[in-house]
Amino acid sequence: MQRYVSELLTHFIGRNLREDQNAQYQLLLKILKSGWLLSSSKIETRQEDLPREATKLIFRYSLDLSTIDLNNAFIPDVVCFADIPLADLKVHMQKYSLFGISFKKDFLIKKGASPVFYISRESTDPTEKNTSLEMIFRKELQNYLDYTRDFEKTLSPSRPHTSREESVIKFHMFLQKRILCSLKFWKTSTNDSDAENFYLEREWRLYGGVNFALDDIQRIVLPGAFSRSLRADLPQYNNEVVFSDGSI
Repeated sequence: MQRYVSELLTHFIGRNLREDQNAQYQLLLKILKSGWLLSSSKIETRQEDLPREATKLIFRYSLDLSTIDLNNAFIPDVVCFADIPLADLKVHMQKYSLFGISFKKDFLIKKGASPVFYISRESTDPTEKNTSLEMIFRKELQNYLDYTRDFEKTLSPSRPHTSREESVIKFHMFLQKRILCSLKFWKTSTNDSDAENFYLEREWRLYGGVNFALDDIQRIVLPGAFSRSLRADLPQYNNEVVFSDGSI
């Protein structure tokens, strides 16, 4: 009933190819024909390796948070979706891409998708001398990383882990996968069109990738100039097509 959320979650394709719409279209077509949507780091994955790559969980993180953008501190191997109604996609497409595919939210939830946790960089904590939340997170996350490194030094490759050690390792993985990799920092002072205004994206993330049938795609978004090509290249697709350079 609420108009600021959508029944569909949309993934936009080829942000790094925005200067070449033909390349974006070919990437879209490749994804649709393969039945696999993986993170951008796996674009070049061979067809036969897609199932295996989709189940991999890769985390990359910095050991020094003193200067790094916290949004780049913990980088998971994820596919991102926007929870934005069709009528309000224009601003988002201007930042990312005019090519996208949408799935029902329920479909992606069953695949493991979940929203990120937004944190205002400018909010302060009165109990911490009005220190900004960004600085508090930066300090405490650095403490966590330092602790993790100290803990790893106590592990011996020559003996099995104790049950206590296994529990700590499992908890570290939980923190990375479900908490740290889902943090999204943004500035409340930025306007809607600012590329750093992430809050309007209402981002959801799904680890690794998702396998889908063509009928699972509820909507394809692309410039009108590619409509005939899409119908010719993918005649078996029968669901909605929306032109991103039209009235959206």
